[in-house]
Amino acid sequence: MRHDYDYLTEQTRDTLTDNVKRAAAGWDKSSETIYQIIRGEKQDPYAYFRSFAEGLLAGGVSIAEYERDIAYLKEKHAKDGGQGCVIEAIRNKYHGFSRFFDRFMQSLSNDGVLDLEETNDLIDILTIIEPLLPKAKRSLFAHKVELENNGERKTENGKLRSVRR
Repeated sequence: MRHDYDYLTEQTRDTLTDNVKRAAAGWDKSSETIYQIIRGEKQDPYAYFRSFAEGLLAGGVSIAEYERDIAYLKEKHAKDGGQGCVIEAIRNKYHGFSRFFDRFMQSLSNDGVLDLEETNDLIDILTIIEPLLPKAKRSLFAHKVELENNGERKTENGKLRSVRR
């Protein structure tokens, strides 16, 4: 069955709406190209990729190579010296662990035993999670320092209070 991808995904809309100029500059396209995608006059490139990735996953095909490549691109183009945004690092780490745990439990619930294919799938997921751990840790420590420098301190009873300097 052939599909038309003439719709705008929520992910593309949310990503591009307030970032037209930066997206155009990074992609080496005109701002008008980005606006055409948002208006639905040009195909949303993510719609096709999302459908493709979902089809692979539904067929039991790992998309770990795509995930590793996207992780590489994110690191390569990080504007913060590789520290990363604390929220994104935590979200990625959580998503990876959630995916690992879900896959692990699904594999065990099938027959109670991990076979070779299931074990390989879990190893693929771990290779994606592993590089995120140090980044999440660095990001959390950097965020903690920033909060402390901006005057947030924990009191003895565990509540936060602002400290003015």
